[in-house]
Amino acid sequence: MRSLAFNRMITIAPATVLLAALAAGTTPSAAGPLSMARQLAGATVAKAGRAASAGIGPAVYTVSYYVAGAYRTVQAAVNAVPNNNKRSVIIRIDPGTYPGQVVIPADKSHITLRGANAKNTQLTDDLPVRDAGKNGHPSGFMNTATLCIYGPHTTLDNLTIQNSYVQKSNTNGNQALALTIAGDKLVFNHCRILGFQDTIYFSHPDPRAYFLHCLITGAVDYIYGFGTGLFDHCVIRNINKGHWGSITAPSTPENQKFGFVFLHCRLTSLKSTPAGSVYLGRPWRPYGSTTFIDCYMGKQIRPVGWSNWKKPKLEKTARFAEYHSTGPGADVKSRAKWSRQLTSTQAVKITAPKVLGAGNWWKIKP
Repeated sequence: MRSLAFNRMITIAPATVLLAALAAGTTPSAAGPLSMARQLAGATVAKAGRAASAGIGPAVYTVSYYVAGAYRTVQAAVNAVPNNNKRSVIIRIDPGTYPGQVVIPADKSHITLRGANAKNTQLTDDLPVRDAGKNGHPSGFMNTATLCIYGPHTTLDNLTIQNSYVQKSNTNGNQALALTIAGDKLVFNHCRILGFQDTIYFSHPDPRAYFLHCLITGAVDYIYGFGTGLFDHCVIRNINKGHWGSITAPSTPENQKFGFVFLHCRLTSLKSTPAGSVYLGRPWRPYGSTTFIDCYMGKQIRPVGWSNWKKPKLEKTARFAEYHSTGPGADVKSRAKWSRQLTSTQAVKITAPKVLGAGNWWKIKP
């Protein structure tokens, strides 16, 4: 895992650090530019740490394979965050592929995981739901995701979160989560969240999450669960090569106004995905709620749009709606009669504050 990313970073780092050294008046080490790069980068990490200790700005931790004084894994950096912290912590992750599960506990909050670029900064694991845990029983949905976020006020920026478990069919038991959302007020900005079945799981009713300019891939029920998610200008890509699949499987509680809301998103697919093979959603629980507003829908979307999961009684309770869908998959005249087409007056009222609550906590910070 180290070699390719490590070599790439060595090639790029010295020139950048040399310029920084000249600006700072630092003399290159006699051991060569790479050694000097490591020393200066390590000094930068130490300087950020001293500034954090002095209360100047957020605390900054660095995760890197080559920087002196940096953490080598994302989990190690998360573990270093003080319990019950109220101060912002930025965990800066250098380009590379970082294998292994990452868990942000409930007693750690105000953490930002910030990558250099989502395409070259990746957190990856390959654990399927059916694998046995420590007690010999399957670990289950909540504990097997590549990234499990239990703490509130967490932000991800320019990162890929991937479960690379190889799926061979669409049968039950092949769930492999990329992301479990259990903490409240989470923000995902310019991220790629990649999976096949059950990519993103909202494990509790309370969590709220905002996704901006993200790519989310999957094939079967790949955005599902109990919480509230607002997907803004995202690409939702189906990678199923078969003839069955659903984008969402909400289990929204009856008293919760919104489940999953998609604003100005693009629903796309692999070229090999058959036309008319993908449902917009099916209710995992009776009052499941999914809404698409001003979204482009590719050929993969079924004309009927929505599935009752072979349970006609769910048609009376499920809350599925659209407004101004466009593209070859937007055949609203053929939609399930028990779904809703919103009016412009109704759609304009579905805003971020209405979906996510007061406080502007979802606003992207520089």
